[in-house]
Amino acid sequence: MTICPRCGGSGKLPDSSWMRSTRLEKGLSLREVANEIGISASYLSDLERGRRNLSHNINTRFCNALIKLGDRNG
Repeated sequence: MTICPRCGGSGKLPDSSWMRSTRLEKGLSLREVANEIGISASYLSDLERGRRNLSHNINTRFCNALIKLGDRNG
């Protein structure tokens, strides 16, 4: 099992605004990150806006996608 780089496995999930601001800081598009995670861009948008509840699994995949794509883009 992959441990979330954000929470270190503590299970404490970030708020939705953190997801959006971090993604934008890294210069990553909604579609790019959603594709890497394996969810639709609209679902990721809902997560970032707090319209859907963030699970630990999706949070971990999100964090890992930021690391992977950030390395690729940066």
